[in-house]
Amino acid sequence: MQNEPEKLDLTVPPPAGRKDDLQPPPPYGNEPVPEFDDSVDFRDYLEVIARRKWLILAVLLTSIITTLVLSLVMKPLYRAAGKIELTFQSPHVTKFEEMTAGLATPDFRN
Repeated sequence: MQNEPEKLDLTVPPPAGRKDDLQPPPPYGNEPVPEFDDSVDFRDYLEVIARRKWLILAVLLTSIITTLVLSLVMKPLYRAAGKIELTFQSPHVTKFEEMTAGLATPDFRN
């Protein structure tokens, strides 16, 4: 019986568990609930800025240099429009006396 193929063991062993996984979960009724501090402190923001100062400086310098180079390389573009009207008639300008003559009617008096 040498012509029989060998049988392979295809069973997968269970993953090696951590020691914590083997312990039952603690009873939640007996443990105190940890307090969560949700207050915001200005020092927290300063700490984040101090931690990321090189990234902030790199982004700031990159944007300043890019803007400077693009503004120096760009060709200035000036556009303007104008209109000149030439007429041979004299302009009709209303005189102040003509405007106050209509106000002398009885309807507009105090």
